[in-house]
Amino acid sequence: MSSKKHRKRRDRSQDHCSQPSPRPRPGTARAVQIEPASLSHRFFAYLIDWYLGALCTMIPISVIAQWQTGDMTIINLLDIPSPWGLVAGAAGTLLGATYYVAFPARVWKGQTPGKRLCNVVIANPDGTAPSVRQLLIRQVLGLIIIDGALVSASSIWHQMLTVATRINFVTPLMYVGFALSAISILMIVLRRDHRCIHDFLAGTEVLAKPRPYTEAEADRRAHTID
Repeated sequence: MSSKKHRKRRDRSQDHCSQPSPRPRPGTARAVQIEPASLSHRFFAYLIDWYLGALCTMIPISVIAQWQTGDMTIINLLDIPSPWGLVAGAAGTLLGATYYVAFPARVWKGQTPGKRLCNVVIANPDGTAPSVRQLLIRQVLGLIIIDGALVSASSIWHQMLTVATRINFVTPLMYVGFALSAISILMIVLRRDHRCIHDFLAGTEVLAKPRPYTEAEADRRAHTID
């Protein structure tokens, strides 16, 4: 009876030892370390993208305003003669959205210029690159439309609705945008993974750019898993 128990324990021990170690992500020499981006890196990436995204949004509006009114400092679509106010708003929103989607989709996988400079990346929680569909949901639906106070393109589409309908959508949508943006900011600060509304919509997370484990980290990780 005791020999059978000893044999079973030995078999379990052999099975445990024969289990493979964690596989590295395909295309890497060894496993990579995946962790949420720090608040400071994410904040500075946001500031850079806010500035560059605002420039992209305002360039076509300023050009059309200069052409139609002689004043390129006009940023209110209501002050641009119809239908050029709508044209300017559509062009500005499209260019702003292109900035937030084209760079992470086609230029630097998961990275806008701000995120690249700050070494953070939009990714799936497992570290893989997001799809174009995920980026459209996150950057356009989530960031520009729903979180309506975080980027300049949000206020432009509010103005476009007002111009098209002659109903003041700017004020109510501004307050709704402030409320939703405040919720997103609180989520980023309070959650351990720093995910916010537009991350949950797209199933993404902002990560510190994944890097290979050092030999010491890999050894500690292997011992922990064992």
